[in-house]
Amino acid sequence: YGSDKSFTHYRAGIFRDTECGAGKAPNHSMVMVGYGEQNLEDGSKVKYWILQNTWGDNWGEKGFIRIARGMYNGRSICGLLERPSVPLGGSFLPSNNTKHDTRPTATKQNDCTPYKYGLDTCNFLVQHFFE
Repeated sequence: YGSDKSFTHYRAGIFRDTECGAGKAPNHSMVMVGYGEQNLEDGSKVKYWILQNTWGDNWGEKGFIRIARGMYNGRSICGLLERPSVPLGGSFLPSNNTKHDTRPTATKQNDCTPYKYGLDTCNFLVQHFFE
């Protein structure tokens, strides 16, 4: 993702700064560990991703951040979905033959073609990132 001051100083809640990372290349990695949905005071709902950062328990929500899901002006918040690394394999344990897909992702569902990104990657992206 492309980090901004608003991200660096995040403390709690659902992060929704749509200007975060605008025009920046991804420069930091985090681990996506889950997702959720929260009811807001106005009766609307916001869907979010849960990510673990590497900055320790004193940052964010004990080392985690909730970032609003979805695309805003053709991009994800902080460029979150711009270059995900998707582990391909059946084990969470590292090995010499573990493969990771680090190619740039599609920004629109119809841009995700198996020819361009591989069938497993496209299926994963469509299932989890596009609504």
